[in-house]
Amino acid sequence: MLAGDFNAILSSNERNSNSIGRTRGCPLFQSFTQTNSLVDLGYIGPHFTWRRGLYLARLDRALSNISWIQSFPLSKIHHLSQIASDHRPLWIDLGLKNGPTEPKPFKFLAAWTTHPLFPSPVRDNWTPSLPLETNLANLAIAAQQWNHEVFGEIGKNKRRLRGRINGVQRALETRPLSSHLNELDITLRSDYEMVCLQEELLWFQKSRANWINLGDRNTSYYHTQARIRRRQNRIAALQNESGEWVTDEQILLQMTQNYYSNLYSTHNEPTNHTRPKVCFPSSLLLLGLLYLPRLLIQK
Repeated sequence: MLAGDFNAILSSNERNSNSIGRTRGCPLFQSFTQTNSLVDLGYIGPHFTWRRGLYLARLDRALSNISWIQSFPLSKIHHLSQIASDHRPLWIDLGLKNGPTEPKPFKFLAAWTTHPLFPSPVRDNWTPSLPLETNLANLAIAAQQWNHEVFGEIGKNKRRLRGRINGVQRALETRPLSSHLNELDITLRSDYEMVCLQEELLWFQKSRANWINLGDRNTSYYHTQARIRRRQNRIAALQNESGEWVTDEQILLQMTQNYYSNLYSTHNEPTNHTRPKVCFPSSLLLLGLLYLPRLLIQK
């Protein structure tokens, strides 16, 4: 990780309109970050870190590579108050915690649609006569259980298949004419290709890098994009009504709940609204298939 005063900006919004000189960002600084695959770690607090008279700019920042982000996924960069310098100090919080982690929200995984048994938990846990929110809650519980008991962890399945393939191919070196071993080798390799596709779909979906075609085995790229996107989307601080920055997770949770409770309260509801008619399971299966532009495996 690199942190401090770089005396350069990356984009035009990192300098106020009163500033003179370059407005697009420093090309050398941009080239340096791109060449070394560095990611801006963002910040909490005021936008600009340097001030001289009417001129404001964000000259101080923290940069890191994806390995550092993976090691410290909960890290935060704070812009502190400007006191004895024309620069704001940076406080780097590594986000190391020993307490229990919050449960993750349910997410539909496109890779599930590649499994031949996936339609079963969908059909068994969706009742058209029940409200939409009830069906979604039932499906979430059933899908998570099905994922744990049937679908399994993609990484473990991949390692297990790779081990079996190595064992079968070692046996084929001494018994190359065995029809059973040859058929098993073909079957295991086909299963391994499917698991690789599921892994690619998983990280493709998380990264939202939908401008790249599936099937190119860009799993490491998708993994990196997902890590960066997850960090950018994480809410580390909010300003309260007094203009103060709040970082305590419990207070952030309460602020978020209060905001949406007020937003969707009775006096904010539209006078004319209709309840959407949802046809299921075909609609959710179609949503999953949107992530599967090609699943045709030629044998």
